[in-house]
Amino acid sequence: MMQKILEINKLNVAVNDQAILKDLSLTINEGELVALMGANGAGKSTLVRALLGDETYQVVSGQITFRKKDLLSLSPEERAKLGLAFVWQQPPAIKGVELFTLLNLIQEIHDGDYDYQLADSLLFRDINVNFSGGEKKIAELVQVLNQHPRLLVIDELDSGLDMENLQIVLTALKKELKKSQMALLIITHSGAVLEEIKPDRIAILRQGELICQSRDIKKVLSTIKKYGYQKCESCQNCL
Repeated sequence: MMQKILEINKLNVAVNDQAILKDLSLTINEGELVALMGANGAGKSTLVRALLGDETYQVVSGQITFRKKDLLSLSPEERAKLGLAFVWQQPPAIKGVELFTLLNLIQEIHDGDYDYQLADSLLFRDINVNFSGGEKKIAELVQVLNQHPRLLVIDELDSGLDMENLQIVLTALKKELKKSQMALLIITHSGAVLEEIKPDRIAILRQGELICQSRDIKKVLSTIKKYGYQKCESCQNCL
């Protein structure tokens, strides 16, 4: 039986006293690949920031449990040490530090043994300096996987990636899921990307509310494409 790694219960989050997330509940199990989908402004980034511990995003009420710990009581550093990791759309450039140097340091700290092959062509370049969007994504992904996270949250996985590199990244991620039972939460607004990702489950966020969860990915995407997100509120696809 799969163990819960993340449990969000009736989470309410506000920014500048404006409610963004409303009574959001979501559970993710070990080794599970979950996609969170919604239009721009649905609240996806707000959820990520709340998980990260960004104080700009005020948790008004609700609970978040990660690996049986009260996540909201932990600092961002403590959350990272517990195994919560993020891959962002626009990571910073670090001039004068080669990717290979940073990866070696990460491996020393985390006793890592991850294969660098995914980022082979980037190893001896300064981190994210003149990298394409896809190269930034791959470089950051290799850094994070070397830290052996228990839950990896990826914001817009396809950002900057062509289809060939998307498949390479997905293969690496699914290999890690199978090997380590790491869980994966992918944030996206693209149905086409979800068809490539083939998640175990999809959750639909609309206007700050989680309106649907389903394992029938094709049916949910077909519904959204035909009728829009509002149809998800009354459909029969939910778990």
